[in-house]
Amino acid sequence: MDNLSQYVASESEMFPQRLLSDKIKPKIKGLWCKGELTPNLFDKTVAIIGSRKMSRYGMQVLSEMVPKFVAAGYTTISGFMYGIDTEVYRLSIENDGRTVAVLGYGIDHKHDIEVDSKCTLLSEYPGDTRGQT
Repeated sequence: MDNLSQYVASESEMFPQRLLSDKIKPKIKGLWCKGELTPNLFDKTVAIIGSRKMSRYGMQVLSEMVPKFVAAGYTTISGFMYGIDTEVYRLSIENDGRTVAVLGYGIDHKHDIEVDSKCTLLSEYPGDTRGQT
């Protein structure tokens, strides 16, 4: 799989339908993506975010829970910040699961995520846009 980013407009059949909900405000007009983006990517998901300073207890909980979610067919979603978020990514990949990293900065910003058929990067921001404060 190449590491090129692509833009998927909300009108596209590839855009995740669950993200078109009226409950999501403001409306998402499109997403920048690296990796596989399929219409059913968000059908069975669990979002896990947490502290950037992961405790021993946090690591223990993740080590027990993420493999169970993956085994049950869930795709994990995190923000891919350091701490809990990156550990969710690592454990998902380690347990042969799917994971989505939703970035708060541009899709082409430098990161250490291996994008392949098991990991998808999503961002509302193009290129190397800096994080929003």
